[in-house]
Amino acid sequence: MEPRLSFFLSVTLLTFAGPTYSQPRLQPMSAPISYWVLNQTSDSMSVCFAYSIPYSQIVFVKQGRGSSDFAANLTFSLDAVDSISGVNHHASHSVDVTTDNFQSTQSKDLMCQDFLLLTLPRSTYDFTEEIADYNQQITYSDYRHPHPIRPEDDLLTSVFIDSTIGSDFFPCTTHNTASFPGQIEAVVISNASKSSVGDFAIETIKGETLAVTDSVVARKGTIEPYRHGGVVSFTEEPDSSFQFYIVKFKSDTIRQGLYRLSARFGSERISRPFSYAWLDMPSSLRDFKKAMSLLKMIVPDSIFSEINSGNDEEVRRNFDSYWRAHDPTPETAYNELEAEFYQRADYATDHFRTVSEYDGAVTDRGKAYIVYGKPASITRELRSDGSYEIWKYPNLKRDFVFKEQGYGDFILYETEKI
Repeated sequence: MEPRLSFFLSVTLLTFAGPTYSQPRLQPMSAPISYWVLNQTSDSMSVCFAYSIPYSQIVFVKQGRGSSDFAANLTFSLDAVDSISGVNHHASHSVDVTTDNFQSTQSKDLMCQDFLLLTLPRSTYDFTEEIADYNQQITYSDYRHPHPIRPEDDLLTSVFIDSTIGSDFFPCTTHNTASFPGQIEAVVISNASKSSVGDFAIETIKGETLAVTDSVVARKGTIEPYRHGGVVSFTEEPDSSFQFYIVKFKSDTIRQGLYRLSARFGSERISRPFSYAWLDMPSSLRDFKKAMSLLKMIVPDSIFSEINSGNDEEVRRNFDSYWRAHDPTPETAYNELEAEFYQRADYATDHFRTVSEYDGAVTDRGKAYIVYGKPASITRELRSDGSYEIWKYPNLKRDFVFKEQGYGDFILYETEKI
């Protein structure tokens, strides 16, 4: 009889490839695209568009028989239509994405990033952006909705930053989004013809102040995009006619949501909406139905029934309350325990699927991984009655022994105390 796996809160929670394609030829998820007005003069303005796609969403093609290389060719195309004159400004750029191993094609951490920089007459524009692999006739993103740009604005751009290296800024390429969790940091570019900027703050949509800046650094010049080893980044370029500000906020108590970044321009206060979003949230947590089914693994039936009682909104509230009650750092908005649990679930889903069960999270090995984490070691043994896999957890003083049932299906055979 299969032993029931139990959950210890005290424990530290910190595909089969076809012959040609690395992933099934399905329509991939849309890639996020950001745009920023970087500078402007009396008759022109410079606008940068950038995108980012994880390798796991790209359909790679294996490069010939006997080759271990996989490749894709992505073309980023942009049409900027002047909403007053009707003139279309077109630009495009192609990038080859290659990797020498199949595992990399499945990675959610490796990214293909690219950008287009357009210098346009000052006006308002509607933009159409497309990311496609024309060789494979696959479209990854195809936006045909207006992006109004108001050239008269005092606040030209807020570029939310994921990281910095020296004078290089690596932006978040999801439009108007700061990445949760972490310090909210932005490069704010102002119109040089206007008065000085100050009093930066993060506000609720209703205008209530949540945070003021930890630090503000004012600099003269512009920031210019460039390709930094396949990653989009910005670097400073001296230019006395423009100014920008590096602003940082203490944001560890701010939860995900829609907010406003505001600043004072002379006597006027201007704000822009932005999202504070968990961009790499585990997929199993995004799917609330799956998140609930996974939660059932680790809570007693009576508690799960309480969480799952009520209408949809009440169930969601109960779910959030459960995880808040088990948050190791309740003074912050980020719940490390919840994140680790569902990150494990994502790993199990992908790595323990079998011929008979596509969802690896519901297999015995998947359940063990989700509840107990990565084992210290995994060994295979061929015994007289079949093939076995032994997972060792010396910190728990136990081993899990799985027996193969059919091709790749491992069933929990026994647990051994050590």
